[in-house]
Amino acid sequence: MLKPAQCRPTHSTNNIDTAAHTSTTDTIAMRDFDDSQGRRWQAALLEGSYGHVVLLFSPIEGGEVRQKLIDANYLVEAGTWLATLDEDALRALLIEATPWDPATSGSG
Repeated sequence: MLKPAQCRPTHSTNNIDTAAHTSTTDTIAMRDFDDSQGRRWQAALLEGSYGHVVLLFSPIEGGEVRQKLIDANYLVEAGTWLATLDEDALRALLIEATPWDPATSGSG
């Protein structure tokens, strides 16, 4: 079963970004970005069963949620990786993502 990564809001110039920070590392659990059509998305890390980490894409205005299983062993590792991505990389991952099925997400 998936569980959302703990996060707390941070303030940015657009007051939209939400991030989770630990006291010892710069990791984030969520990122907001615009796709190539200007649609706003949120990418959030979810910890699945058996050590899987899923990047879940949700359109801010509603619509189909998408998922991408990522190559990370731990949520902190995934958060550090997510913090390094620029918007072009997030857009590329969104294109690779598949429709989210909560019944099978994070299981393989």
